[in-house]
Amino acid sequence: MSIRWSTNGRYIAVISGCSFMLLDSIYTGKSGPGVYPPNSARFFVRKVVQCGVHFRAVSFSQNNSFIALTDDQTRILNINLDCQCDRILEGKCPRLYVSLLRTLLFCADTHNRNSSELDVVDSAWSRDGSVFALGSTAELSIYDVKSSRPDKWRHLFSTSFDLTISSLAWGPSLSPSIQYLGFGGSSLIVLEIKPAERIWETVLSLPCRSFTNDLDWHDDGILAFGDDDGTASVVDLAYLKSGRTVSEFSYSWQRQVGSGRFAIQTFMY
Repeated sequence: MSIRWSTNGRYIAVISGCSFMLLDSIYTGKSGPGVYPPNSARFFVRKVVQCGVHFRAVSFSQNNSFIALTDDQTRILNINLDCQCDRILEGKCPRLYVSLLRTLLFCADTHNRNSSELDVVDSAWSRDGSVFALGSTAELSIYDVKSSRPDKWRHLFSTSFDLTISSLAWGPSLSPSIQYLGFGGSSLIVLEIKPAERIWETVLSLPCRSFTNDLDWHDDGILAFGDDDGTASVVDLAYLKSGRTVSEFSYSWQRQVGSGRFAIQTFMY
């Protein structure tokens, strides 16, 4: 199960197995058949989807207009249009849904898809909402999503890695022209991305004791991640907030764990 709040605090998205639910925390006073919970509650259910796919991840856009709902694909749902599926993102081969197709229809489509295609495992918007990351079992895809229309979003690049991507987290950035993305798997990797130039470079590659399950990045530059063997680690990456790119400043000492200058703290639980 995964639960996510929208950035404005209004919506709550819940996924559990083959079920997706969108809750609205603003009480509307609606009553009558089909309204649940009853109007004594301070929230109500906006959308429920139950079908033959296993939902893996869910995330909200920074403008609170879209939801990225992930099973083996990522569908962009329009909250203002009753969670209509506006677009499906599939790494190197994005395709559009026509406006008449609704949420329930994509469930049948997914159930009958070719199982040999790459499985999408996570998705995330950058903190300023300008860039979107889509992580599959072995591929990372980056999109320019500054437009308010998903059909105008541009695929910037895709790249493959020799690890299974399990979780994505965007770090703090001083400028939209330089973004930092961390993702986990058998290693923790941090990329510096220049969306306008469609280029990226690895800033950090840190081997993990076991498979990394989740990670989160604080505003002050501290990155935390946890793995399968019960280890939680915290890495100080505040230096990435300098506003300088890899090409302007050497980060070689930060990439070397044994250099004595790489700040990392590990906890067992």
